[in-house]
Amino acid sequence: MQGLEKTERDGIVYYTEQSVIQSIDPPESFFGFGYWSHMIPPYKPERVLMLGCGGHTIPKLIEKVWGKFDLTCNEDDVASLFVSDQRKASQVFDYIIIDLFSGAEMPEIVYDEYFITNIYMIASKLVAVNTPMDTVIVQTYQMYGFHHVATRGTEDNAIMFFKRKG
Repeated sequence: MQGLEKTERDGIVYYTEQSVIQSIDPPESFFGFGYWSHMIPPYKPERVLMLGCGGHTIPKLIEKVWGKFDLTCNEDDVASLFVSDQRKASQVFDYIIIDLFSGAEMPEIVYDEYFITNIYMIASKLVAVNTPMDTVIVQTYQMYGFHHVATRGTEDNAIMFFKRKG
């Protein structure tokens, strides 16, 4: 959790970046009020890839709901290279979480054709993208072979879900 400020209040640990809460522990704190609970998949995942791990709030919640699963986690500073390496290694994930939105702005990598194409090649079921309310994400991912299936969210975050077309 490099670069995150850690504070504790009333038994809850908050990890913040530029005053924006990025993660909490225990993970079920504020369940339903933060974006984290919206990123729990609607099925028990077997293999999950998470880009932008923070304090692992989302994986902890998924495990509380669905039980153990195989998690591959990578921080956002090398996400594009990491995804490319996963494709080259023929890795496939049934749930991919792209949680690179820091609350300030979405990194350009999330809109990048090479990145999206690699995500497409390693996704077998569902991809969840944490984003500001941004229709450009939907248009961009649809352009590269995804179908937008749902949006969940809070006041500050939209979680957009995509599946491969076909």
